[in-house]
Amino acid sequence: MKHWFKKKQSSNWSWFEALIYPPKNSLIQELEFVALDLEMSGLNSKKDRILSIAAVKVIDSEVVLSDMVYIEIDQAYTHPDAAAIHELLPHHGIPEQDALETLAKYCETRPIVGHFTNLDRAFLKAAFHRVGVTFRNDFCDTAALLPRVDHHFHPNEHPSKNDWKLENICQRYNLPNDDMHHATGDALATALLFIRIKRALEKRGVKRLKEIVI
Repeated sequence: MKHWFKKKQSSNWSWFEALIYPPKNSLIQELEFVALDLEMSGLNSKKDRILSIAAVKVIDSEVVLSDMVYIEIDQAYTHPDAAAIHELLPHHGIPEQDALETLAKYCETRPIVGHFTNLDRAFLKAAFHRVGVTFRNDFCDTAALLPRVDHHFHPNEHPSKNDWKLENICQRYNLPNDDMHHATGDALATALLFIRIKRALEKRGVKRLKEIVI
C-alpha cells in the first residue's frame, strides 16, 4: 500500500477500485473505524457540494487524535445560511478531487461512523461519482444504534427532536462537545459516542460488523 503515497495520481483511481473490504462477518473488535462529519453548501446532494471534511480513526476504544484530518474544499457556491453557520466561503480550500483522494487514502477500507449518516453518505457517493468511482465503505450510524443501548431513545419513549441532537446526546453521556457545528468537533463527538455505544453493544453480545452497519 506504500505506493499510494509515492506519487499523486490525480486521474488514476485503480488502486481505490481494487481495495478489498472487510467481510460483514468480521469481528468488530478486530476492525478500525473512521468517524466522519461533513459540512455542505446545502441539503441537496444532487446540486449542493461538500465544503469541508473532518475524519478521525477509532481503534478499539481510542480516538487517534494525532492522525485526525480536516479538509476544506474549493467550491463555487455556498448557501448564505451554510456560510453563516460553518464560516466557510466559496473558493476556499483544495480542489474536490484532491480532497476526495486524501479522504480515500485516509479511510481505506475502514467502516465509516456518523450521526444520522444518510445525508453524509449521499453527499460522499455523489462526490465520488463525479470523479468516476464508487464509494463502497460500510456505514455505521450512531443515531440508529442508540435505541439498542439506551431505552430513552426507543420509539415507545417518544424522544424529542432535540434529544437526538449530537450536542444534547454528548451532554447526556458527559462527553466532550466543544466546537460543535464544526466538522472537527462533530467528528470527534461522534467518535466518542460510537466508542460508548460499541462498548455497550459488545456487552450485549454484538460481535460482528453485520450487526452494526446500515
